Formats: sequence, structure tokens, C-alpha cells
Amino acid sequence: MKKKSSSRITKSFGPRYGFKLRRKYGEVVLRYKTKKYECPNCGKKTKMKKVSLGIWKCPKCNFTFAGEAYNPEV
Repeated sequence: MKKKSSSRITKSFGPRYGFKLRRKYGEVVLRYKTKKYECPNCGKKTKMKKVSLGIWKCPKCNFTFAGEAYNPEV
């Protein structure tokens, strides 16, 4: 399976905001969308869904919890 590049995620920005900021944003988004984290409630490793800034939800047990802004781990 081919790894997504951060340039595909930041394609909607076009030429705005500069290359370094777009690349950094793409890396952060790829990290939390592809990595599996352990749920603090059920203990299963799964891809967490980001509800809003710092609020995460486990898709398996629907447990909502607070974490860091771009990382569900505390």
C-alpha cells in the first residue's frame, strides 16, 4: 500500500501559506489519521476520530475523551 504524501492533504491550500507551513501541517494530519492509538476506555488499538481541538472519540466504543490538540494521548 502506497503511503500518502503530505502534499496531497494540503492540496486545497494551493500556493498560499508557504511550503514549510503546508508541509508541517500535512505531517501532523497524516500522523493522527494513520496511526492507531489505544483507547483509554476499552483498551483496543484503533484510529481515533477527532471531534474538535483536543476532543477525541473512539469509533469502537463511542467513548469521548480529552487529549492533546493533535495527539489523543495525554
